[in-house]
Amino acid sequence: MTNEPDSPHHDAADAQARLRDVRAALAQATGGAPAGLVLAEVAQQMAAELGAYFEDLPMRGFTGRVARAGGVKGAVLPRRAILHRVVIGRYISASRPRAVDGGRLERAVEIALVALGSDGVLRQGRAIERVVLPREAVIGITPLAWDDPALRRVPTGSVRLGAWPGGAGQVATPRQVLDALASIATTLADTSRRDLELLQRLIGPG
Repeated sequence: MTNEPDSPHHDAADAQARLRDVRAALAQATGGAPAGLVLAEVAQQMAAELGAYFEDLPMRGFTGRVARAGGVKGAVLPRRAILHRVVIGRYISASRPRAVDGGRLERAVEIALVALGSDGVLRQGRAIERVVLPREAVIGITPLAWDDPALRRVPTGSVRLGAWPGGAGQVATPRQVLDALASIATTLADTSRRDLELLQRLIGPG
């Protein structure tokens, strides 16, 4: 008995073959290194480039408290204060909502963040906040990009930050962080282009 082209067995075999081909191509592209590690390195490189335009970045800014050095020395010395901007975040926990004016709901939440420092370094940490969101807003476990309304007003204070390991961790995958950085770069480029066009109209031809 032969298998029909559209049989479940044929579909499974075809999917397996495609998976093997893609994995082989991926291994060749990364030199055998895990894809997530390579994407994390690319994300760090993009973050370093965006750090050069830190003051013009569109994300919310906050103070990150960062260790001065690794090991015992870093644990003893006071932490440095470095300005950061939110790249991506994820709600870890949320209390029962409390109704406030305007039909909105207030919650106590814990948010895991990946942020870009003014030194061009990606770091991660957790913020404890009280947020007020529209009643229809849904707080889930999906990572939220920098321009999501649920991240627009957080964090409200300083946050203790450590190195972003590049793995999925408690916030987002390297691909999700890279997508958020690409969105930031696109927004910055669009804003810069509009500024240039305005200046060209005001100044006129040189």
